[in-house]
Amino acid sequence: MPRKKFLNETANTPTSTMELVSPITEVVTRAMNCSTKHFNYLHALDTNLDKLEQEMAQLNERKSDVNHNVIAEATNTQTSTMELVK
Repeated sequence: MPRKKFLNETANTPTSTMELVSPITEVVTRAMNCSTKHFNYLHALDTNLDKLEQEMAQLNERKSDVNHNVIAEATNTQTSTMELVK
């Protein structure tokens, strides 16, 4: 029974097995590299988003503290002024 051409044992034939497998391997390798890069990007994005949310919460707490201090100072100043007027 004759063998198929692409299974020919001579490596110089244009339809050798390596010539068929090599492009497929290259495509799979490039697809995996691309997928890995996108996964790493998305993972870093998720991590950065969590960090930004934590920092935003801290900034909001600090803003609230400053607002309370301003209100307290304004109240004390107003009280002191009223005492001087009496």
